[in-house]
Amino acid sequence: MLFRPNAEQNLAAIETILDNWNGEADRFRRAAMAVRRGEPADELTAQSAAEAHDGLQRLLVEIEDALDRLPAGDRRLIELLQVLVTAQALAESVERSWEVLAVTAEAARPIHIAHDYAIAAQ
Repeated sequence: MLFRPNAEQNLAAIETILDNWNGEADRFRRAAMAVRRGEPADELTAQSAAEAHDGLQRLLVEIEDALDRLPAGDRRLIELLQVLVTAQALAESVERSWEVLAVTAEAARPIHIAHDYAIAAQ
């Protein structure tokens, strides 16, 4: 098992991850705006948005747990709260884009029509 420091010990890594997800969130927002203009939805982008949303939700839980573990008056409290606010904003943005992309991608999928020859012959 790899060593993975907890959130309060690894704020720089979390901030780097959030910067990366911010770039992805921008891509999801552009894709959602394109879908609203009538362009076709990309199912892979919708899936990427879903994965980013799930990752952000896990990170939010981890940050909230780290906040609960900090002793009163710890100076890392402010830093963790700033990271929490950033992660929450990104999660909301990704979720809104994901909803637009997922609904449109689902509607654009081909519909399989089953042909049962035994019934058709009757």
